[in-house]
Amino acid sequence: MTPQQIQTSYRRRFGIEASFRCLNQTRATTTTKNAALHFFLMGLAHVILNTWILLRFNYSQVCRRGRLGRRIDESRFRLRHMASFLRSVIEKVYGLCTSIFASSPPFSYDL
Repeated sequence: MTPQQIQTSYRRRFGIEASFRCLNQTRATTTTKNAALHFFLMGLAHVILNTWILLRFNYSQVCRRGRLGRRIDESRFRLRHMASFLRSVIEKVYGLCTSIFASSPPFSYDL
């Protein structure tokens, strides 16, 4: 392979790895063995990530002079801000569980 082909191949690989890194920041973790649930959560993570990309593209652009057009100011809307926003909305709608009521005392284990 020529150095140009290696650079092109590596650039594609970097894009794939970066997108999976972002995807793992939005994906819910679970211990279930249910493959359908894993597939659903992966799809939901893709929707969240693509929504974030679209919002960042539409609302984080900064005008530049001349023919350079616009650039994206990545510090204006980071992925962790989107995740904390979604988390706060979910907590507001469904409430936050801070304690569990037990109808009987816990077992004591004699070891």
